[in-house]
Amino acid sequence: MRMLHTLIDRRRACIAAVLASVLAAAAFADDEVVVDPPDRVARVSFVAGAVSLLAAGADEWVDATLNRPLTNGDKLWVDRDARAELQIGPATIHLDENSGFSFVALDDDVLQANLSDGAMAIEVRSIEPHERIEVDTPNAVVVLPQAGDYTISTEASGDRTIVKSHAGEAVVSGADQHEFIVAATQQGVFTGNQELTAEMMEIGGRGPFETWAYQRNHAETGSVAARYVAPGVVGYQDLDANGSWAYEPEYGQVWQPTTLIYTDWAPYRYGRWAWIQPWGWTWIDDAPWGFAPFHYGRWLHLRQRWCWLPGPIHARPIYAPALVAWSGNPRGAYGPYMGFADNVAWFPLGPREVFVPAYRSSWAHFREVNASNAAFVDNAYLSNAYYTRNVHVDYRNRNAITAVDRDAFALSQRTAAHRVQVDADDVAKWQPQAAAPAIVPTRDARLGARPVGHDPAPRLDRQITIIHPETPPSNPAAWGGDRPHSADRPHTTERAPFHYNGAFQNNGAFQRPNGTTQSHEAPPPQPPHAQPQPMPGAPPHHRDIEMRQTEGRQPETRPAHQNATPTAGAQPTRPANGAPNSRTGGQAYGSTLNGGDRHGHLGNAQRAH
Repeated sequence: MRMLHTLIDRRRACIAAVLASVLAAAAFADDEVVVDPPDRVARVSFVAGAVSLLAAGADEWVDATLNRPLTNGDKLWVDRDARAELQIGPATIHLDENSGFSFVALDDDVLQANLSDGAMAIEVRSIEPHERIEVDTPNAVVVLPQAGDYTISTEASGDRTIVKSHAGEAVVSGADQHEFIVAATQQGVFTGNQELTAEMMEIGGRGPFETWAYQRNHAETGSVAARYVAPGVVGYQDLDANGSWAYEPEYGQVWQPTTLIYTDWAPYRYGRWAWIQPWGWTWIDDAPWGFAPFHYGRWLHLRQRWCWLPGPIHARPIYAPALVAWSGNPRGAYGPYMGFADNVAWFPLGPREVFVPAYRSSWAHFREVNASNAAFVDNAYLSNAYYTRNVHVDYRNRNAITAVDRDAFALSQRTAAHRVQVDADDVAKWQPQAAAPAIVPTRDARLGARPVGHDPAPRLDRQITIIHPETPPSNPAAWGGDRPHSADRPHTTERAPFHYNGAFQNNGAFQRPNGTTQSHEAPPPQPPHAQPQPMPGAPPHHRDIEMRQTEGRQPETRPAHQNATPTAGAQPTRPANGAPNSRTGGQAYGSTLNGGDRHGHLGNAQRAH
């Protein structure tokens, strides 16, 4: 009997020790800081000729392919007789032949790039007061505080930079911290390294490269998509030429693709999966227009046609790697919370359905990435999905499933050649999952494209000596953590407003093609909306407003819109221990493949500011 009591006491002690360790781990997780991925990316929207990409952290150059997302640390080389176009929300960059370009920082508030060789044209359609756009060359720093149309070029010697302003104003400085202003219709030639000298003159006519960039930028004049899509949505410029808009009483304006080459087309069916840090598995679509509808908004199938529903036009759009849910054969155990024996399958999310990231994220990011892209997602439902990972919903698009064999998925192969036909009875048996599968990416998936077989960039890695400490890269590890810094210098003060062919207003707002101004000021307050309904998938009974509070900024009141969103300022209801997350702090939410685990314990793959 005494032995029995001893065994019971030991078992109780073991159980108590296990519980204590679990509670300690949970408390540790609550104290951890999670840094969210960038809300903004760039898109490779046009490629002509040999354009190569060296992704952040990669050791091999690959072909820069259409619709590839670009982020901090990514480098591009545009070879002889080649050109490229990059879309970045309210800005578009064009690169001329023999140009070396890279992103140092690309996030909500900062666009910092390096131009090591060649020439680039950048049109900035709008810029918020808190945003900074900066281009560093080997001997100068060019800051663009206003919307406008600019051309920046540098020479092989590394001691000469030319800045042209067709509209707007540029501020140029060198190692001596002396500032020069390039006003509209002027150009400046800046020479020297330690001491920058400037020669200012009136701008001449546009050359062939500048004319090509200008024509590309203004091809969207009269855009219908601009009336219904938030201006920060990357890739909306391609929608009008490849589809049409229609009004649906329940949802408002929806976009229908019309340039489909496959009779069995469905969203996320023709393309490939690549592993892009810090998001993980990312969809790259084959269609020339295939960026905005696959990283923003939701899809629905109405009257035998697919329709894309954009997010609220007044919401700041948040990029997502792929707005899908997943499914698979329940046999096997290739991941910690879902298994794929032979095939991997997915389908597009519909309105009111929650996107659950596989990467770590704070509550603020989780809320915003859903609120800015989905219509009528209930805040209480979002909270439950964030803290418990339970998303029990009858997905409306689950029959539009696309499946490939597991090896083709992990090797980033195009789905058109590797699709697997799935029996309807099997689909009914498979359990949908919200988060991406925990499949370890192969080298091919990390590269995401065909290797070019050589280093095409002769001087892309040469030192850019003028880098400001006030705009550090979002991912210093991508640059080896040893980027040179110049001495402190004050931020550029605001300059006088200007006019640009009737398209830019004197408050910096961009004149939309339909004649309305997309203002940067908050719309007037509206009456508060009713309490959200906890039933997921229930149709809306009102058109509400959103009180949006983004950390570090003033709260913005948003008027009623066809795609209403949950209250962004509200905090979630969560289990007892710990407080909800801030933008850069709180309990982690992610997967083991991204440096953390599904319970919130962090690994070492953080993106630091």
